[in-house]
Amino acid sequence: MKSELSPKIAVFLGAGASAFAKYRTFATFRDLIFDQSVRNQEELPTLHDGTAPLILEIEKSLQLRKKTYTHDNYMWTLSEYDKFCTTFGSEESIQRRFKNIWEGFGPFSTTVKQAINDIETTTLFHYSVNRVAFERSKNSDTFHFMKKSAEFYARLSEINAPNKGFLPIFTTNYDLLLEDNFSDSEVASDIPDVELITGLPLSRAEGVRWDYSLYDRSATVGIHLYRIHGCVCWFYHAPGNPHIYHHRRDLFQQDWDRRLCVMFPGREIYRGNDPHARGFRQFHRALSSYKVILFIGFSFRDDDVLQILLSVNAQRKIPIKIVTVNPVLGQNELMTILEDATSRIALPVRIPALDDILSLNIWFGRGDFDRQIMDAITAII
Repeated sequence: MKSELSPKIAVFLGAGASAFAKYRTFATFRDLIFDQSVRNQEELPTLHDGTAPLILEIEKSLQLRKKTYTHDNYMWTLSEYDKFCTTFGSEESIQRRFKNIWEGFGPFSTTVKQAINDIETTTLFHYSVNRVAFERSKNSDTFHFMKKSAEFYARLSEINAPNKGFLPIFTTNYDLLLEDNFSDSEVASDIPDVELITGLPLSRAEGVRWDYSLYDRSATVGIHLYRIHGCVCWFYHAPGNPHIYHHRRDLFQQDWDRRLCVMFPGREIYRGNDPHARGFRQFHRALSSYKVILFIGFSFRDDDVLQILLSVNAQRKIPIKIVTVNPVLGQNELMTILEDATSRIALPVRIPALDDILSLNIWFGRGDFDRQIMDAITAII
């Protein structure tokens, strides 16, 4: 159901929306694995001996399949390796048939599990850092663009709801850039008084439970952030318990092997519970009624997102307008991705026409990105 404000714009943030804040995303994620100076600078833990060689082998495989060297592609491949080793190790009939090579699978299975652990640990260390506070003291240019990005989201919220400010933002990112941006006094001093709502009261406190009613209490006011893939600081209260708690300062004292509320490839546990499910439902609702969806730095590789986008578009009388901010993704490339995705979706779908897609081949967080995007949005609505 449409709100009385009839908002027109929703935003979807991919990895590129945080790249300017020194989160190593897209192909540069490999720096977190192979660049020892980066690992030393960020105080990342030591890798197991077999991790780097295995990642290099995976890169060769990704290159042959024309896939990028991203976090998700590493994790998907490792997850498939782990499933294969688990199946091989649990089926006696398979072991008997291949008993001559069985001895090699034990060490390989261990290496795979260690590599998965290394990437997960690297991810938690990297994305839990407060980049706003760090860059404020180290890099004035980066901090300047952090302020511009916060101002940009606030201005979009004013277009949706003049004098109040309302903007739904969806993301598959794990970092806490928006929370840190809007809670930092040096950032917030130059933006309108707009509240960031994440489902967590006092989100920087420990042991705070995620509560969906916080969105409902401010249904048409504020910037509503929905993390549909979770967050590196969200933990289930206990395995099987849907309650989510926020742990940042004591992150590494938590049992992230069983309780981490993140949808890494191969780790989609309890995905039907809030906050994952609520985020997907709200994304479906936004696509059903809003005029424009702005994708910033999103690669369009997530099938869950594509299924909702294409199936909801099929149900609309007027197709949704898509604006993409991505330096390497044009209209034709996006159309190819969407057409390929239809083969994996059982529901009726509608691919947007070229006239319904506007591609801005610019970097978010560089130059006058905010003016260029705002001009494009206002011309559509």
